[in-house]
Parts: sequence; structure tokens; C-alpha cells
Amino acid sequence: MNYTFKNKIAVVTGSGSGIGRETALQLCKHGASVILNGRNESKLQRVQKEFKSYGFHVDYCVADITNHHDCC
Repeated sequence: MNYTFKNKIAVVTGSGSGIGRETALQLCKHGASVILNGRNESKLQRVQKEFKSYGFHVDYCVADITNHHDCC
């Protein structure tokens, strides 16, 4: 199947590495603007820089989704 996420925004938790990073990359490749999320700002910054170098629209938000205060 050929999916498009053009004009969509996706928030991907755990996107500083591993499965979350790959999910974010695939969403970018299919047209989404992506908000990277995780607890480690330096990892998120590296991924953001890399993805932007590919021409993708990406930003990041440092937060632990298990902490209610981080999500408000």
C-alpha cells in the first residue's frame, strides 16, 4: 500500500533512537511533519539535525510521557 501523510503532523515518542527513530523517519518519508519526543535532548537534537539535512520538517519536545507534569 502507498500511504501519504502530507499535511499531517505526527508526534513520535521514543524517537531519539531505535524503533521510535525509524518510525519518525518513515513518517517523514511519507510526507508528515514530525515532532520527535523523548527524555534525552541530545539524542533528539542529533536526530532532528539529521532529518532536517534530508529536507524533512521536524522539531522535538523533551518530555517523559509517563510524567503527567511533562505532558501538560
